[in-house]
This record gives sequence, C-alpha cells and structure tokens, in this order.
Amino acid sequence: MTNTPPQTWDFRHFLATPPPNASFVPFHIPSEEEEEKLARLIAYFGREGYVPPAVEAVGDASGGEKAQVLSDWEMMFLSREGIIRFLVATRWNEQAAIQRLEKCLAWRRKTGIDDVQGVADKVEAEYARTGGQIILGWTEHANPVIVMQVNKRDTPPSSVGLLQLERLAIGAMVNIPWVINLFLQAVYVFLDPVTKSKLVLNPSLRPAAPTTTTNGTTETTTSSTWPPSSLAQVIPPDQLLTQYGGARTLDWNEEVHERYWKALVEVSLDRRERAREKWALMGGGVGRSEFEFKKGE
Repeated sequence: MTNTPPQTWDFRHFLATPPPNASFVPFHIPSEEEEEKLARLIAYFGREGYVPPAVEAVGDASGGEKAQVLSDWEMMFLSREGIIRFLVATRWNEQAAIQRLEKCLAWRRKTGIDDVQGVADKVEAEYARTGGQIILGWTEHANPVIVMQVNKRDTPPSSVGLLQLERLAIGAMVNIPWVINLFLQAVYVFLDPVTKSKLVLNPSLRPAAPTTTTNGTTETTTSSTWPPSSLAQVIPPDQLLTQYGGARTLDWNEEVHERYWKALVEVSLDRRERAREKWALMGGGVGRSEFEFKKGE
C-alpha cells in the first residue's frame, strides 16, 4: 500500500467515511436483569417534563438560571448506548448512574457543548493548530481515532472532568519512557477489568504483517487477541499514520491545519444534523439506539 502525501488528502471524505469493511459492535450486551435497570433509567429521563435538577444551580450556557426540559441533542445523548455507558461505569448502580448522568447534563449545558461551532472556535488553538491533538482515521469497529501528541501541544490541556464515561473504545500509549512504563505495568494488574480491556501500553509501531488468504492474495488483518502486540492490529493501516505503523503520511503545517479543521467542523455539523433528522423520524425521545440513528451518518 502506498503512502498518501499530505497534499492529496481529501480530509472531508476521510473524516466522514469509515472503512467499508468496518463492523459496528456493541461494547456491552445487557443481561435480562441489566435490561430491566436500563428500562427504568430510560423511563426516568424520558418522562414528560423532565428537567435535570442540577441544571438550575449551574445555569445554562449563556449564564441564565432558567430550568429547561431536555433538548433534542440532550435526548440523543441519552441514547440506549449512552445510558448503558453510565450504568457500566457505575457497576449497574441505578442511582449512581442517574447522579452521574445528571451531573454530565449540567456540565454539558454550562459549557455549551452542543454548540459545535462555538466549541470548535474555542478549542482550535489548544487542540489542533499544531497537530497536537487531532481526530484522524477509524478503527476496525468504526470508532474515530484521536491522535494526541503531547510534544506538539503549545498550551496546557483544559480540565473537563471525568464526565464522558465509557466513551473510550481503546487507549494506546506509545513511546513511553521506560521508567514510566515500568510504573504503568505495575499498576496495570490492579486496574478495573473494563479499564484494563481498553488500555494498550507501548504496543509495537511496526506495520502489521500481511497474511496470505485462501485464494492466494495477501492482505493485512487485525487480531482478536488482547492486548494487541501492534497498534496496526487494532487500526487498519490505511487509517493509521506511518509513525504508528500505518500507511498514511501527514506532515502538519498551517495550510494542512486550515484544510483539516474546516473539513472536521463541516463533517461534524453535517453528520450530527443528519443523525438528528433520522432520530426525529424514528419518533425521537430518550433511549433510542445509536445504531439506528447514527449508523451510516
């Protein structure tokens, strides 16, 4: 596979289009008992006139103190999978999940997180202008790849709190100094099983080895073993930069940033609005499955 020079990148297409062979897999399939808990939380947040109690104290994004019923974006956030994430994070403790979700809703309103353009304008300098943190590529399960390069950040990271629970599919830390790696390896064995199943420490950055198929052709395949020995076993090579074992070349500069950022914001707004339209056609409300209104968007 040939490397892609930066000048030929079609960022809008690349950011909007997962690999054609990507599979959409639920990260957790609830048991019968868990389904009952999920149903109760959907009923709690989906009841008519529901207003998150913490929001009144926090105020809305404009600084007002008025309480508001859930917006379309907030109900979409409270999807079936969104609520499951909080239940998994709280070990299926319903009351704890409600409290965490309401705290998250308050934070989302306070920060104006649903104003995509406004948030983009605020974070552009911190996260993307230097290429220090960008969204680029897709995993084999159509999860977006976020590349964080600490040495390229020219501003300290913002504190957003641990409010977006269980959103991480896989977290890989590469090029870790040996002292820190030794410490992390020692701590790793004590991690929660769910967290441990998502974390990869110092995987190989070598390209994934091609394998021969039954018809004699060669292709690069991903691996189901965990933890993977190579980052390219989790992320298809054509979705991964060369410095991490992939086949994509990208030399960051101001011109690349301008094209990338414009495409990222446009794709985010477009996909989000199309998902909202599909969600509304399905009847809207709390507890709709993201696989129904987000897949294909």
